[in-house]
Amino acid sequence: MFVEVALDIPLDKTFCYKVPEVLSYPPEVGKRVIVPFGTNDLLRTGIIVGIKETVDFPEEKIKELFDIPDDFPLLHRIPWSSVVLFQVTTEVT
Repeated sequence: MFVEVALDIPLDKTFCYKVPEVLSYPPEVGKRVIVPFGTNDLLRTGIIVGIKETVDFPEEKIKELFDIPDDFPLLHRIPWSSVVLFQVTTEVT
């Protein structure tokens, strides 16, 4: 099983992680997750925005999520496409 995770970083994309067999709580859309991110695998907190059984790229390239710390979703199920993300930019003239 795999989860799509939204992280609080300035990129307009989600990231796919493998779900290990042993976790504190089962995956569910809207729950917080702790995942390794970047080349140093720093642990970051994200939100599960999707769950899928298969992926379209090699599974060995997908990192495993670290844990799911909550037994309840922080966000209720909403269509991910209805979420609007804002990015503040500064323009120097």
